[in-house]
Parts: sequence; structure tokens; C-alpha cells
Amino acid sequence: MKRIILCLLFAVIISSSISAQTHKHPHKHFHKQKVKKNHSLCDTLIIMQDIITCLDKEFKEADSLMMEKYNSVIKKIDNKLLELKHQNATERIMHITNQKEVFIASQEQWLKYRKANADIYRTTYKGGKVLQLVVYNTKINDTNQRIEKLNEFYKLLGN
Repeated sequence: MKRIILCLLFAVIISSSISAQTHKHPHKHFHKQKVKKNHSLCDTLIIMQDIITCLDKEFKEADSLMMEKYNSVIKKIDNKLLELKHQNATERIMHITNQKEVFIASQEQWLKYRKANADIYRTTYKGGKVLQLVVYNTKINDTNQRIEKLNEFYKLLGN
């Protein structure tokens, strides 16, 4: 019984410290859109399955927002290409087309990175509920950082 209580206490401490790290970096979002945060709710939960369910929901929300930001960048690039086609700016069209291809490839590589980064923790913790807490927090943190990068790239594209 003492081991179970100690394990639960350890898991809550790890979850809280990882969640606290995620709070350090406020997110800047274009279109004044904010990431829905459930950290305070997840941090107040005690039952391990409730924490995991909360983190799963938070990850899905962050992942959805990231894909929305990614699609906004693609749309902005496509709009630039359409505008350039009307101007017959062939050289610029080739440049922007290449930029789009590189951007798409970077997103594909980033998704592989996120999975590999989570896999590092999977092999370190080798199962159990603590593993799920650490993996979810890692994926949430990585996804929120990617959202920031997508926001930066969106701004770099200008109007």
C-alpha cells in the first residue's frame, strides 16, 4: 500500500513539474487565438486515470490547433502563389513553390521528431502510468513549441 501511495505521489510531482515547465513560455498566436489550457485542471486531479484523460484531451486540443496553424500557413502560401500567377511573376512563383515544398517537408519531419522524442521517454520509463504522464507532457510541450514556430513563419510570410 505504501508503494502505491509513493508511486502516485511521485507521478503527481512529475506531472506538476513538467506542467510547470510548459507554463514558462506564453504562446503568441496570430488571429488572437489562444491554446486552450487545461493545466490547472490536470494539476488538481488526483486519480491517475483522470490525469491521463485530461492530458490526452489537452494533447488533442494542442495538436488540432497546430494543424490549424499549419493549414493557415499553407493557405497563405497558396494565396501568394495565386496572386503571383496573376502577375506572371515566374521566378517568384518558382521560389514560393519551393518554399511551400520545403515547409511541407519540414512539417512531416517535425511530426517524426515528435514521435521519436516521445519514444525516448517510452524506452526510459518502460510502461506504467508514469510513462503516460511523461509522454503526454512531452508531446504537449513539443506541440506548443511547434505552434510558436508556425506562428513565426506565418508572420514571416507577411501580407
